[in-house]
Amino acid sequence: ALYIKMKLPSFLVVVLLVGCTTGDSVVRKPGMCVMYDVCKAKGDLPCPSNTPAKPLEEDKSKAIIAEICPHLSEEELLCCSDSQVAALKSQTDKAKFMLSSCGNCLHNFRALFCDMVCSPNQSEFMDVSETEESDGVEHVTRLSYYLSNGYATGMYESCKKFPMVLCMKFFGKCTIEETYNFLGDNSFTTLKTDYHYKDPTPAPFKPRPADTMVPCDAEGDGQCSCHTCEAACN
Repeated sequence: ALYIKMKLPSFLVVVLLVGCTTGDSVVRKPGMCVMYDVCKAKGDLPCPSNTPAKPLEEDKSKAIIAEICPHLSEEELLCCSDSQVAALKSQTDKAKFMLSSCGNCLHNFRALFCDMVCSPNQSEFMDVSETEESDGVEHVTRLSYYLSNGYATGMYESCKKFPMVLCMKFFGKCTIEETYNFLGDNSFTTLKTDYHYKDPTPAPFKPRPADTMVPCDAEGDGQCSCHTCEAACN
């Protein structure tokens, strides 16, 4: 979740998923998830689930995917449920009004979270690192998310004119480190995320490639102006 604030009760127990959802016990191949659906409604925290991707049930959800995650719109199977799709739209819409002046930035920003929540190939580039248990139900609280350097810098470069969204700065710029540190762990997030994009990705993970990232000055409906895109000023 991006901007939903929740204070966790003190009685929750942190469970490190060593040998359970990490390592050799996890099936890592296209079409396999590491989490699915919501196991704690307050905060939209997902269930740990190393299971095959599934089809969405509601046409409304498919329409939302086509709108906010167009690169996933042709996928018949996804690692998100209808309720997760609704939450994803609600959360990314909170940034939309600030990013809408640069359509390609908005596309890239959404893609980062669309891939995290819904990609049918979650198991190849994500790992569940922590869960908590409440009322006998386990839910994910921390992820490791492996990005190629091109994917990570592509999103950052296209959106760096929007420091309020990237790292909550009113003035100045965010570094790429500040950006991913903030997006992964801040007072508004319930699902914490450790973004890995600097060092070589450890086996057996395959980082998200940069093919879904669109330069902010790329021609088309989402092309950004010099005011919101440094590359467009050249």
